[in-house]
Amino acid sequence: MKEINILINIFPDDNFFLTQRKLFLWIKTKGFVTWKQIQKTCIDLIAAFPEEYILKYGKFPEYKLFMPLLRNGFCEIASNGGKSGFVAVIDDEKRKKIDPVFLLNNIPSLFDIVSCYKKEDSIELNVLCDLNDKYQYKIIDNKIHDIGIYKSEDKVYQPAYLFDGKEIRQIPDYEENLDAINIARCFVRSYCPAQSELGLF
Repeated sequence: MKEINILINIFPDDNFFLTQRKLFLWIKTKGFVTWKQIQKTCIDLIAAFPEEYILKYGKFPEYKLFMPLLRNGFCEIASNGGKSGFVAVIDDEKRKKIDPVFLLNNIPSLFDIVSCYKKEDSIELNVLCDLNDKYQYKIIDNKIHDIGIYKSEDKVYQPAYLFDGKEIRQIPDYEENLDAINIARCFVRSYCPAQSELGLF
């Protein structure tokens, strides 16, 4: 762990560095953690500090504690059962020998990723997300047959669903998987010409 002291001890006081090290060891022990878990843990860690520390570092502590770990290769983005999250990189050699070509060649296809989303057989969907019109949801008056992103009603709190051409799948919310909705949008743009006027992104 000497490297961590050299690479990411960006704060002058040792207490903050020790807290950052606790976070790394916690991630290492857990094996896989989500962004929501990291946020809660960082808040809990900072809460144990004296009041002046909380005032200094307490606002969005995950960016001060965790992001240096991610930027410097001590943690990396990972996926587990369709959820996006993070793991600790324990082996020094892995940090030095990341092969971007190998990484790109082993990324699963969009179809494989969305296939991990939970199937829904008995949901009534009444609005379609128009990717060509600022992601506005619009009422549909016929049976679902086009690949797209749907909801029961146009409410922020309503879950979104992806029709992949055969199955209706619930898109995980932000707390479960930060990237799920964006992956679903990329899937729709790739497989539905009517929704891809503005390109993949």
